[in-house]
Amino acid sequence: MPFPPKTCLYAALTAALLFGNIAFAQAHTKLVTSQPAANAQIASPAEITLTFDELPTPIVATLKAVGGQEITALGAVRKDGAVLHYAVTRALAAGKYELSFRVTSADAHVTAGSVVFTVVDGAGATK
Repeated sequence: MPFPPKTCLYAALTAALLFGNIAFAQAHTKLVTSQPAANAQIASPAEITLTFDELPTPIVATLKAVGGQEITALGAVRKDGAVLHYAVTRALAAGKYELSFRVTSADAHVTAGSVVFTVVDGAGATK
């Protein structure tokens, strides 16, 4: 026995809403690019930028010497669309650094990540 058209319509709408929301809930903010890029060898940066695939809400960012302590050289974050700008308030000594971050996406999911880069003494710097 076939189902009445209204029942089929309601079932289709319910499925579309249910599965549409699941797909949306799985779409979390992802880091697209960073400046400096991951594993770059650069001169001490004046700014570190993180570009995401959607509008992020910053929670926290920390800069650490790899294998060492936190470096208090990050200024307040400035948000420009999907790009977060962190001013580096003092020159960084030569060495390897890790910027760790946490942001939330539009669906309130927390995304965490990090970018490792090396500060070199002028010569040999690449982006």
